[in-house]
Amino acid sequence: MCWRTPSASDPGRVRSVRGARALAVALAVGLTLGAWVSPPLHGAKTTLAIPAELDLRGVLSSTSPPTTTEVERLVVHLGDRDPAIREAIVDRLAPFPHEAARRTLSVFRERRLASQLTALELLRVWRAPVGALDPWRPGTVTRSMPALESWAHSLPAPSAPGPEMGMRVDTERDLAELTADSPGRAAGAIERLVRAGPTLLPRIRALEGRATGSKLRQTLATLRYRLIIPPAFALREPGLARWLAMATAQDKVAIIDRLSAEPGEVAKPLLIELFLDPHPLVRETAMKALLGRADLEVADDLARLLLDSDANVRAAVLKQLTEKPLPELVPRLAEFIARERDEDLLVHATRALGNTTGSAAMRCLIRLLTDSKWRVRAEAVEAVGRKLSKGSWSPSESVAAELRAAVLGLLDDKDGYVVSRAISAAKELRIGESAPVLVKIAERDPGLAVSALDTLASLGLGTSVEKSLRSLVSSRTPAVRAAAIRALAGSTGASIGDEVQAALGDRDADVRYAALTGLLEILRKNVGSADRLSRRWPASLVEPLQRGVVPLLAAIEARERIAAASVLAVLGDRERAFPVLIASFSAKPDLVASAVEIFPDLDWARRRQLFEALMATHPGVTIEKDLIKALGTGAPEEGPAYFWGLLESRSASADLVGSIGDALFSSLGGKQLAYTRPGKASLEAMARQAREHLGLARTGVATVALRLLLYADPDAGAKVGREVFADARVERELRLNALRLMLSSDAVAQRGDLAVTVLKSQDTWALEPALAYLSLGGSSTAVRRITVGGLAIPLESLSYAWMVGGGQGPTREPNGLTPELLRPHLRSTEGLVACYAAHLLALLGDPGGLPVLVKRWRTDGARPEDQLRDLLTDAIAALDDDGSTPLLARIYRSMSENQRAIRDLYQKLRLMTGPGARGLRKQIRSDVGRENLQ
Repeated sequence: MCWRTPSASDPGRVRSVRGARALAVALAVGLTLGAWVSPPLHGAKTTLAIPAELDLRGVLSSTSPPTTTEVERLVVHLGDRDPAIREAIVDRLAPFPHEAARRTLSVFRERRLASQLTALELLRVWRAPVGALDPWRPGTVTRSMPALESWAHSLPAPSAPGPEMGMRVDTERDLAELTADSPGRAAGAIERLVRAGPTLLPRIRALEGRATGSKLRQTLATLRYRLIIPPAFALREPGLARWLAMATAQDKVAIIDRLSAEPGEVAKPLLIELFLDPHPLVRETAMKALLGRADLEVADDLARLLLDSDANVRAAVLKQLTEKPLPELVPRLAEFIARERDEDLLVHATRALGNTTGSAAMRCLIRLLTDSKWRVRAEAVEAVGRKLSKGSWSPSESVAAELRAAVLGLLDDKDGYVVSRAISAAKELRIGESAPVLVKIAERDPGLAVSALDTLASLGLGTSVEKSLRSLVSSRTPAVRAAAIRALAGSTGASIGDEVQAALGDRDADVRYAALTGLLEILRKNVGSADRLSRRWPASLVEPLQRGVVPLLAAIEARERIAAASVLAVLGDRERAFPVLIASFSAKPDLVASAVEIFPDLDWARRRQLFEALMATHPGVTIEKDLIKALGTGAPEEGPAYFWGLLESRSASADLVGSIGDALFSSLGGKQLAYTRPGKASLEAMARQAREHLGLARTGVATVALRLLLYADPDAGAKVGREVFADARVERELRLNALRLMLSSDAVAQRGDLAVTVLKSQDTWALEPALAYLSLGGSSTAVRRITVGGLAIPLESLSYAWMVGGGQGPTREPNGLTPELLRPHLRSTEGLVACYAAHLLALLGDPGGLPVLVKRWRTDGARPEDQLRDLLTDAIAALDDDGSTPLLARIYRSMSENQRAIRDLYQKLRLMTGPGARGLRKQIRSDVGRENLQ
């Protein structure tokens, strides 16, 4: 047998170890085949089955006094060719001279030079009387033995290990050895220098930076990594430091990927060291791995890295904090901004603050709005606008007033780019006082006029700035004229004005289109539909408008023709408008989305005609669901029959079943998101039609029918639903849909008992929705996931309508729900079955399932919107497990800008009584602000 193993002198070359010696070495240190035949932590690994009596890893990693047998096993390998093994044995035996001295002296009688050299090092550590003993001169060994044996017999038995008795590091000697021609001496020096620990790192980095030869640089890099790698891990991966010293960027990325499976005490120091790598890909990958670990606390480490002298390192930290913010680092970022002089890095830091949730971050941003550097001001005000647009922050009144004043001041900033960002923030803050300033901006700066006027239009102001807007309608710049028209249409209410009518004849298409869309907005807001036009506007006002719009039906651009036809449809001239709509939409599929807005302006017959024409011309368009929904709004008596036919003809199109069901609901008298039930006649018609279609074999039709019946007649619907679920002859998908529909309907009584019945049955395929209902209630995703052909269909208007005030779980503990019923499901691998079972156990006061939830969250759940997060935080709060507060802190940091999730977590923490929970509540209040937690 012959293995090819890395050479100590050159990891890129190999040496041969033959026969029994090869097997003995591998078995003795408990290596893996992967560590010998491939780079450490790189590629597949196959572990040897090592007999327990030959595996030294456990002996070497122990800190208790070694037994006689263990000493014997260690001393046998004092002469091992691998310096890492030799030095590990020295470190292991050094605190225990009483246990190991006599057996160590026997090495000198065996006359093995390599073993004698290591044994001499141990004797020096123990301060033994070695005198002139020199293994290279056998005579000195013979003369020294009597004194050494006398010393060994007189050693007292220690009461505790004492590594301080002789573990000295001759740093200067060993550093000099690094430049030795002998690779073995350099490798030994590396292993001895490891005893100095990470405190030696700054000096090694300095030496590495000054080294001129590639060989010395690689040796120093090997030592640097070796100082980082924990001792036990270094034994398991003996070639890792050498491999990292010579690895390419891609090799290091692969090693980082493998480190993700290692414990935190192993992965963290290596990932931080790899983050300092000069290659940007390695830095980015290492930082993502650090921030992606749920079991690592890295805030202090990142704060230290922000002090690094290398600007690239600081930039890389800021880049990752921008992508994955840590609220607890806001004070450190503020200190960094006050200290940093690099403007690019200041902008990066401001961006990171902008992505960080909480009042502390916003207070820092407000201070930066007056920074002397224009790029910082611009980034800060843009971040403020972005936070407000996301709805992720709600300032207190005092903070909001301070913010409005600061943004209003930036509208007069001397830098145009800052002003452009301030305009966007003013739009989000809805600063009414900004109207005159915005008009001035539009008048003096054509480049900012459009955004200023569009912001002005969005504020919906009255006539206070109308005079200025009218003057801008005659601007030489078409974009400014168009923006002024939009702003004028939004600010003058029902007053059309001569300017808007004049703009319909403008030579520029953008201005004409702005006039049409502005006019359409006014009409829909003040008139509503053609049916009410005659009651709202006199013919003397309508006829001039029609004369101005009709020529635009022949415009070159399709969007302009569609806007003109839409205006005429609201004005009641559908005969001329409709053919233009059909022709324009047929020719321009990218404009089909705007058809949804036009449906309410058409009568039922034309709606159907337009819908069918669009489906024939552009089958499978992405907004088909929206068109169906619009078609159902205000449908007449013949509408339901049309939708039932549509549902039956499109039974294979699962993604449309939900939309057609919602349209049916609307056409039968229901209203989207209705908070009151339809009248008795509508409910009776709904129930009657549902029963007529329940017998159809198609899953989609039967599912929609059962939805309608459960809403119109809950008792009858629940009875039919139970029959469908219990009928083994019905296809399983429909049975599951029936169960889920019943569990998600508040009108169905005793849903909790129904779910427990499922748990007691043999229907394992129905476990997930039953457990999900008991855990999270009827609004849980697993409960509401109705499917047709394996594809999920939406439960939109109808579901909300019957779940008003509901969606909660059982109002009482269901009969028969016991820990004994739940524990077997902790072993399930299906979906989230085990997690729901663990969550329910915690709600029953049993902590036995908590490890299941923690493990699943760490592997799959570290995402802002993951249901696992809610299950885990619920469980910890229900158990009042203060020991799990560090995990809750990690979950909190993963929430980023998710204000709702942070509020929910805070409310759960209020149920906990331990000091850790109180501390985390205090931190969240400081980060987010008490006003944002109500």
